[in-house]
Amino acid sequence: MIVPRRLLLTVLGILMFFTLVTVGAAQLEQAIAHQFDIVIPQWVNVAVALSIAAVKTLFVMAIFMQLRWDNPFNSLIMVFTVFTLCFFLGFIMIDLGNRDSIYPYKSKYIVEGGSGNITVAGGSVPAGTSIAMQARIWAMEKADNILIKEKGTLPKYLVIFCSQEIERQLAAKKTEAEFPPVLKEFMKVRNQAPYAEILAAASHGHGKGHSAGGNTANRSRSRTGLTDPELGGKPADGHGHSGSAGQAEKPATAGEPKAGEHK
Repeated sequence: MIVPRRLLLTVLGILMFFTLVTVGAAQLEQAIAHQFDIVIPQWVNVAVALSIAAVKTLFVMAIFMQLRWDNPFNSLIMVFTVFTLCFFLGFIMIDLGNRDSIYPYKSKYIVEGGSGNITVAGGSVPAGTSIAMQARIWAMEKADNILIKEKGTLPKYLVIFCSQEIERQLAAKKTEAEFPPVLKEFMKVRNQAPYAEILAAASHGHGKGHSAGGNTANRSRSRTGLTDPELGGKPADGHGHSGSAGQAEKPATAGEPKAGEHK
């Protein structure tokens, strides 16, 4: 169906009009609440907004999607689809409207990073800040109090925390001059006892015999192949290869030179 241009422009004007009606209804609701101190119930706002949206949807489906001239069976499918959507949205609305029936605190609004009323061991987490980020702030403040203000010795967990914070700063391509004061001070004493022993023990936390340093793919990759000397195998490298070809070394026979020797 080739729809006349006049009809398309008319429908476009109707859609723009109802868009302005939606904005005007929202502004009117705020003006009434401000001038007359009247709070319009939430369900009224939802009913008005959805009614306007439903009218606009009917125009779009009938004209722009051409359901007006299409097979009626397609319109039936569209109605069934919209009904299914409203059916499941209804269950969501029931849940949102009754969350405080058993646990009153569940009816409160959720703010990104926490609701602001969370209390943990270190204190209250402010709104807009995650618990993990607030824990880092508290740890940095405590390390600053001990290392700079009190001139004391940091406990083990703060030593590891400061070392990790330095790695984060370096990963963010920051220079030592840009470090917080507590990290600058820790840089001066990190190689002294007892901090050096704590960091060395932490770097060997994956087991005896592992080399110092951070986690790498080679350290976490399982080793395969013949690795026991009594089986004639060479120790496997970090990539899971045993020797040069993953096979046992062939023992040298009498009269033949061993590997690396010359006649």
